[in-house]
Order: sequence, then C-alpha cells, then structure tokens
Amino acid sequence: MRSALSPVLSLTPRTIQLFLMDGISTGRIKCSLQNWIGLVFSIPRDAALQGTDRADLQHSGVYILFGDDPESGETVAYVGLANARKNGQGVLGRIKEHIRDEKKDYFTHAIIITTSNNSLGATEISYLENALCKKARQAGRVSVDNGDTPLRGAISEEKEAELQEFISYAELAIGSLGYRIFEPLDTRSNTAITPERPQSPQEADNSSEFFLNARGATGQGIKNADGFVVFAGSTLRPGRTASCPETVIRDRDRYARLIDGDHKTSKDLQFPSPTAAAQFLAGASVNGRTTWVTSAGKTLKRIEEQSLEA
Repeated sequence: MRSALSPVLSLTPRTIQLFLMDGISTGRIKCSLQNWIGLVFSIPRDAALQGTDRADLQHSGVYILFGDDPESGETVAYVGLANARKNGQGVLGRIKEHIRDEKKDYFTHAIIITTSNNSLGATEISYLENALCKKARQAGRVSVDNGDTPLRGAISEEKEAELQEFISYAELAIGSLGYRIFEPLDTRSNTAITPERPQSPQEADNSSEFFLNARGATGQGIKNADGFVVFAGSTLRPGRTASCPETVIRDRDRYARLIDGDHKTSKDLQFPSPTAAAQFLAGASVNGRTTWVTSAGKTLKRIEEQSLEA
C-alpha cells in the first residue's frame, strides 16, 4: 500500500536535469526538475569539503547519508536536517560535521534536498525529515540509522499538502540519482488501474506473484525494476549442493540474521535477478526463469516469451 505521506504524481513523461558539477559521473551531481523550486544534490563523502562557496549548499534543507554496514553488508541510511547558519555552513556544513563523527564512518555518499531560493523554514525541514525517515522505514530497502523517528512539527493542512507535493518531486529526483530508498520492494500496486486505463494481459502477468518449490525450498516473490523480491516467510533449503554458486554462499551469509531457526526469511529480500533469488532459496544452481511459476503454473520464461510475441 502506498504511504499517505506523499501523493502519487500523474504518470506523465517528465524531464529531469542532471548537472555533473565536476564533469565526471562519480563526482557531485545536481538534480533539478522543470517548474520545481527544489534542488537535490548527490555528494560523495570525499567531495563534501568542496563547494563551500556555493550559496545553494549553504541553505536550510534535509540530507540523507548512505553507506554499507561492514558486518551485515546492508545499506544504511541516516536522515537529518540543517538550518542555514550565520557562518554560512548550512546543510553542507552539517554533512562535513558528520565526517568527524565516528558513528557515521559508514557513509560514502550524501543526498541533499533544499530549494533554489532557501525558502524552507525550521518547521518545514522538521516535517520533511520526519516524513522521509518514515517513508524509508516503510519501504524497507535500507537499514535506517535514526534511533528515533524525528519530531514532525506542527504545520497547517495547507502547508502539509504543499510539502507532500514537494516530497513527491524529491522522490523522483532521488530515484533518478539511483537511490530507491523510498520505493517499496513490492510494486504490485504502483500503477493505477482505471476504467480509462485498464490492465493489459501482459501487465497482469508481469505483476503476478510467483511461487517456487524446488530442491526442498519453497518461496513466493515478485519481479520489480531492480530484479526479483523474495517475500518474507519463504523457506530456504537448509543445506546446499557441492556446486552451489559462490554468490549464493555470500547472500546467505549476508542475510543470515534475517533467516530464523526454521530457515524462513523474516523480511522481503531484494535480488538482482529471478535466478539469484531462486538459487538463494534452493542452495543450488537453478534457472529462475523456469523455476518461478504463477499460481496458474505459467513460468516466468513463458511470460517473457509471450510479452515478446505480443
């Protein structure tokens, strides 16, 4: 189910501009949308000491720190806020402070969300921090490092509606930068079906839930834009074959704490492909395109072939 924190933007083509501030794809990136006062920046940790003379990085705003937990391998995110300061440090200055914080050693990239005219006040950024933290937790793609959910702040219903729209545009920009932190793993309800836009047979197949029963493993899941999601409650084969791929061993070690004593997964897990998901459950080299089937017995391979024929 979609969160009520932000409205669903109409499914129309949009233009998003990505400006490579350092002239390279691995450097700082500025993201903007036409007719939106918001700005979103992607700042590598090593580049956080640059740009201190830029006015837009000295504004008030919200930021998200990203990195990987060295023990679990999970992606970790921390959501924070910063007011513009008299010393001109603003949101970038707050990120620079985190570089000296040993508890934030994991972060390798920061996302900054601000406005071109520095119009976000203290109440607005408190609301944004609270909303984005909640949405990240609800999506379940990352481990949110905030101990407690930030305070929401008191705002009028008119201002809340305005900020909900702001969040929707920010999500588009952040997703375009490659961070799907707010997108739920289960995307079956992402596309609105209306009398004007009925679901096609191909969409019905592509949004189907798939089932696996192989090598002593059972599971349920669904395709999404990032590959394949194995739903919580799926059961792994306790052991693995001698020819089990190394990637399966690494995935099982990575998700060990999310597998209970009955070898069941305790949360939805994202994999890069249906085959990676199937091999994780089966502990063996199997073909996910023929192993995952719908409730009607149609394999994923057959669904893809029918889509190509159509």
